[in-house]
Amino acid sequence: MKTKKTNIRLVMTIILILMVSVPQMLVAQEQKNVQILDQNITIYAEDEPLSNIIEKICDYLDIDYSYNAQIVAGKKISLNVSNKPIKYVLDQLMKDFYLIFELDNNILVVRDYVPLEESLNYERNTKQFYTANRGFFFKNPRKKSISIDFKTASNLIIIPVTINDSDTLNFILDTGVRFPIITELPFVNKLNLNYLMPVELKGLGEGVSLTAYRSGNNQMKIEGLVANNQEVQMIIDENFQISHMLGMPVHGLIGFNLFKDYIVKIDYINEKLTLYRPEHYRYRDKKRDIILPLYFEGNKPFVRTSIVTEDYTEIPVKLLVDTGASDALWLSENSDERLELPDNHIETFLGRGLSGDLFGKKGRIDGIWVGPLILSKPIVAFPNSELIDQLMTSNDRNVLLVQKFFVGLLLQWIIEINGLLFALQAK
Repeated sequence: MKTKKTNIRLVMTIILILMVSVPQMLVAQEQKNVQILDQNITIYAEDEPLSNIIEKICDYLDIDYSYNAQIVAGKKISLNVSNKPIKYVLDQLMKDFYLIFELDNNILVVRDYVPLEESLNYERNTKQFYTANRGFFFKNPRKKSISIDFKTASNLIIIPVTINDSDTLNFILDTGVRFPIITELPFVNKLNLNYLMPVELKGLGEGVSLTAYRSGNNQMKIEGLVANNQEVQMIIDENFQISHMLGMPVHGLIGFNLFKDYIVKIDYINEKLTLYRPEHYRYRDKKRDIILPLYFEGNKPFVRTSIVTEDYTEIPVKLLVDTGASDALWLSENSDERLELPDNHIETFLGRGLSGDLFGKKGRIDGIWVGPLILSKPIVAFPNSELIDQLMTSNDRNVLLVQKFFVGLLLQWIIEINGLLFALQAK
């Protein structure tokens, strides 16, 4: 068996895998931000308002700033810093007052969060929001369905969302996401995620886990839909931003809460997402339709089918359906002794997960059955065994939970290339 090693640099993904090129202008902007924060500064203050110190730093850097006046009101500090990196100074200021900051597009944004020692009380006081996290409902109760136009980038569905009457945000529609996740701090009005609690996110990859921030009791709106009492999670990590991967502004992900109460039809050809009230949805049989029963476990949609190997062996598989990934199919060699790597395969990046780089191998299997049809010679990714171990043993990851019977991931490519509509209701 020959193995071809590649030196292809594939851009890293959110959730599972995104493989797109990085625009040079945005890369340059990220490098500029790092250089700005690496500058040294000398600053002295005695019992001075925190807001004044932030303004002095921004004036020194010749950048704008944004923060809620309430979170810095009454906060005074004394400091004497000589020739220290600006990032170090900001880290110390933010840590002392339970604040976080991000620099992008020449704007310094400051927000607050809940300290760890207070998180248990916060969890207890807002438990009803986290356990229920109610779904979206129609603004007009007389409507039977609502259609939402979406955009696509790297085969991903991107829909417009607002949070707490903010300006419009772009969110990836991902069936693998339980709670909405903000991956970039948008510079828009009235987002107001002011009460944040740190929580550890464990994800796929070789690196360490990330710290996200949970915010409860938020209102979200999507074209004729509204959801109250929503938990929103926010990740502050410049290495985990999506916009520069897709070449368009993308601020986060949304999934289960949008799917859970409705029949959802995804029309990839016309780029339209339609939500139907279950009691009003009537399926009309069409000759070319292919129906695959969905099975829900842990709020995740699965399908059962079979793949065909190079020696024409048919192997039953159980696949997680994920709209938040660009590749066609992931399979685990560990799930069945008959599942083997194709003779011709390459070792490559599969992308980036929450915890770092994802590696594995790619090759073509003979086919996969989709109802009565067989798709011939699809390209399949075989993640390294360490990734499979993470998938099978991690029970508390916020982005993707796959049970021990995990065999593979069926991604939207199979649905899209056949011009099928994807009707889904979580049960």
